[in-house]
Amino acid sequence: MSIKAENVKVEIGRKTLLEDVSFAANPGEIIAVLGPNGAGKSTLLKVLTGEIKPQKGEISFGDKNLNDWGFNELAKIRGVLPQSFALNFPFTVSEVALLGRTPHIKYSESKRDHEIALSALKTVEADAFADRFYPTLSGGERQRVQLARVLAQIWEKPENDLRYLLLDEPTASLDLAHQHLTLQTARNFAGNQTVVIAVLHDLNLAAQYADKILILQNGRKIAFDKPKNVLNSGLIGEVFGIEVYITKHAKFYDVPLIVPIGSYARKEIAMSVKV
Repeated sequence: MSIKAENVKVEIGRKTLLEDVSFAANPGEIIAVLGPNGAGKSTLLKVLTGEIKPQKGEISFGDKNLNDWGFNELAKIRGVLPQSFALNFPFTVSEVALLGRTPHIKYSESKRDHEIALSALKTVEADAFADRFYPTLSGGERQRVQLARVLAQIWEKPENDLRYLLLDEPTASLDLAHQHLTLQTARNFAGNQTVVIAVLHDLNLAAQYADKILILQNGRKIAFDKPKNVLNSGLIGEVFGIEVYITKHAKFYDVPLIVPIGSYARKEIAMSVKV
C-alpha cells in the first residue's frame, strides 16, 4: 500500500536534481517534504507522478512499479495538486471540481459525481462561490478549488483501499485559516488510510501536521524522521541557513515550535547601489 522511492537519481543536462533519494510513505501518514529553494522537492513530486522519469532508481505504488500502472487505473486512486494549474476557460467552480471525477465517468456525469464535487467544494469552503467563473477568483480561491478537484478524484475509498494524495505547496497562496484547513483535510484523508505527501515551506505547519519529515538539500536526502527528531536548530541552520530557536508547542506538546531569530547564517552578500 505504500509509496516507495528507491535510490532515485534525476539529471538534466549536467545538473543533478536528485541523487540517491530513498524513502517510504505508508497509509495513514502525512509525509512533509522540506528544503530550501532548488533542493529538489518539486522534482521529487514530479518523479512520483511520473512526469519526470529518473535516470536511476524505482518508484512503486502499493505492490506495483509506477511504470506498470495504467494511466486511468492510477488516476482513480491518486490525486495530484501541482504548484500551478493554468485554466483560463470560463468554467464555473462547480465544473472545475467536477473535472476531478473524469477518471470515474463512463459516459456522462452521474448524480453521485455532482454530489462528490459539491462535497469536495464544501470541504475546502469553496461551495459559497460554486457558480462563479473560475478565472474571476483570487489566487487563494483558485488554489482551494483545485484542491477540491483533486479531492473529488479520490473521494470514495476503492475496494483495494489504495488512495494517494500528492500536494505540491498546497498552502502557498492561502490565508492562515485556509492553510490549516487544507492540512487538516489532508490529515483527515490520511486518517482514512490514504498516503499523503506534501511539499511545504512552513516548518511549523510541517511540525504540526506531518507524521514524518523528509528534508532535501541539493537533491540529497538529509533527514527522514518524526518532526521532533528532525527539526532541531543545528540541522535547520545547516540546511536553511538561518538561526532559529526551538521550543515546545504550547498546544501540541510533542512537536517543536520553530522561532526564527532573524540572523542570516550564510555568507554575507555585498550589496552595492549605483546612483
